[in-house]
Amino acid sequence: MMDAAQLDYDRTKSEILRLAQMQYDCCTYSEKPQQTEFLRSLLVGHEQLNSLDIGLLNGMDETR
Repeated sequence: MMDAAQLDYDRTKSEILRLAQMQYDCCTYSEKPQQTEFLRSLLVGHEQLNSLDIGLLNGMDETR
């Protein structure tokens, strides 16, 4: 039985897209929209803090 070579999927995909971009001079690829949506979905259930806890920050400074 032949051992399959381990491939780095992300590196391979990036290289294929880079070569396609060079060949056709029109292809671009960006995961930013998907990453932005993912980050937004992570933050949906969290509430925003509108003030700083100065005491907490001062306490952190004293521990250094």
